[in-house]
Amino acid sequence: MKDTKDFIPVINFLRGIASLSVCAVHTYYITNLSKFPQFKFLSAGQDGVAAFLVISGFIIPYSLWNSNYEIKNFFSYVLKRSLRIDPPYFVMILLSIISLQQLDILKLLSHITYFVPFTTYLWYQSIFWTLGIEFQFYLIIGLLFPVFKSGNIKIVLTIILLIAAGGYFIEVPRSHYFITHNAHFFAYGLITLLAKKNKISVITWHILILSLTLYLALTISIHTAILGYITSLVIFYLNFQFSITNFLGRISYSLYLVHMFFGALLFEYLRRYHIPIPALFLIIMVWCILVAYIFYILIEKPALKLSKSIRFLHK
Repeated sequence: MKDTKDFIPVINFLRGIASLSVCAVHTYYITNLSKFPQFKFLSAGQDGVAAFLVISGFIIPYSLWNSNYEIKNFFSYVLKRSLRIDPPYFVMILLSIISLQQLDILKLLSHITYFVPFTTYLWYQSIFWTLGIEFQFYLIIGLLFPVFKSGNIKIVLTIILLIAAGGYFIEVPRSHYFITHNAHFFAYGLITLLAKKNKISVITWHILILSLTLYLALTISIHTAILGYITSLVIFYLNFQFSITNFLGRISYSLYLVHMFFGALLFEYLRRYHIPIPALFLIIMVWCILVAYIFYILIEKPALKLSKSIRFLHK
């Protein structure tokens, strides 16, 4: 990864921290560590999801920008994204079906096509909802990227900010399954990219993300606003890496996919041994990271390599 032009060290740092946080919060509840007040801070781990969305809002169009993406490359782009994220996702769908010991063809098809939000089905695993939102973003940014990159900057920013400001309040069935409900996080990433690419000045960028932050603090929550703001600042200003977070960043997608399934599996096996809950928490965390690494090597890394083999066509 480090030899690619799209590699930004601090993105790996953020991904690593975000995936570890999400793993920690779910393990916190699975093991009942939540009954220990001194560990309550772990409940904030769900914030990792918000960081992932801001990162996607930045890194996906960043990659398209560096690849000189054109609208004629849309289907190649969708294929690249599909080859990148689907094989690991499909494996976890298969494991979920085997675990549930039931197969509903329509439910399976709705998962494979990310169509669950438009049905009455629930995701096989609750964490899959973010993949649906990410895929919606992939399609939208793939179609609109030429306008985002080369369109009138005032119009582009106006549209981004309007959607960021109003998307959360659009009332549709199961609205939390749609990108509009989280548009503000993607907006932080998009606006930060425009500043990184010098389409807007740093001062303008500060004014915009501060304004968005204040608006979100007043209309949704201070917590939501701070998450988007801090993640944007880290992406824009910081450029560092650590071996451990580079490792966690590389396996972040695999860790996100496997931790609930395999964490619960080990918990069900170990609960009979009456292991102290804090120790059980640590054992399951280490187990999830180990499984994620194996999953990354066997499933995700080959998919990543295959995805990189798809090239965009240019004149």
